[in-house]
Amino acid sequence: MLQIFNPDHDQCLANGNRYYCSSATSLKFAEDCADIMRYADDTLCLLPGTDIRVWGWDQVVRQRLLNMGIDPSLLPDDEMLERIRNLSHRRTSLEMNAFLKQKLSGQERLAYPFQTEIRDIEQLLQTVRKHGSCIVKAPWSSSGKGLRRLYDGEVTGNELGRIARLIAKQGSVIVESLDEVVLDFAMLFETDGQNTSFRGYSLFENERCAYSRGILAGDTHIHNLLASYVGAGLVIELREALSAFLNLRLCGSYRGPLGVDMYICRSPRGEYLLRPCVEINLRLTMGFVAHRLCSEYFSPEAEGHYALQLLHSFSNSELRRQISEPQVLKLLTPLREDSNYAFVIARV
Repeated sequence: MLQIFNPDHDQCLANGNRYYCSSATSLKFAEDCADIMRYADDTLCLLPGTDIRVWGWDQVVRQRLLNMGIDPSLLPDDEMLERIRNLSHRRTSLEMNAFLKQKLSGQERLAYPFQTEIRDIEQLLQTVRKHGSCIVKAPWSSSGKGLRRLYDGEVTGNELGRIARLIAKQGSVIVESLDEVVLDFAMLFETDGQNTSFRGYSLFENERCAYSRGILAGDTHIHNLLASYVGAGLVIELREALSAFLNLRLCGSYRGPLGVDMYICRSPRGEYLLRPCVEINLRLTMGFVAHRLCSEYFSPEAEGHYALQLLHSFSNSELRRQISEPQVLKLLTPLREDSNYAFVIARV
């Protein structure tokens, strides 16, 4: 089986050019951690009629496969890849939230923060002055890249310059109000291009807006944890409503795995609320990897005492020291003499 780990997928979507070359850091990460694909379900992202599996489909990975001599008729065509790119835009999360707000209008424990798409700096300044602290997101981004937090309605000259360049490159930004996040999680789905099926939950931790580690907990534990905040009925209703939206929006446009990131937050009155859609990832995610690892190495009732963690150092000796720490149970990706990255299972 030909497996390609392309964690720069979202950067490639943002650029849109099939000949785009990612940063040396991104390419090194992909090289060092290519074997993480072994820990995702074998059926996910498998191209029909082939033994080809990729992390996420974009023009760059298609061109890479063409350069390897793969028959172009076996690969997603330009039209399909453009549909995937458009659906991966954060604009789709705004559409999903609008759908859920109408579909689940009677649910008071759902949080719908202020969200809008901004296409110029003057519009941004007016929005920030009106709404105060907020977060600015690039239309295509992941793992905390392309996110800017703005506090108390103030925008420094440096931040303004960065956001202006982002708008120039990607056409717009998404501005959202800031919440007090209590728990980050995702619902994992798979679609065959017609019907969407729920595959499980993912519990993860972020640090400075970036993915930090995936908690290895069983679906039962995660479901009960979510239910303790907002009730089991809401969690189930939301899962069904998400499937309905995905069936409508993705029909004929995408097939494969996808994750919908969400969180539990605390309202100004101290209530726990559920933010139903932070972003949609039309690709494999670390949530799928954590889900497979949990079922393979732990029980379905696992309560999250271990985590899928990425270790990183520009010094190979320092990386080896990190791996030798007593909380590290298992090395998941090969450690070479020039490695700077490694995935491990570690105690929480």
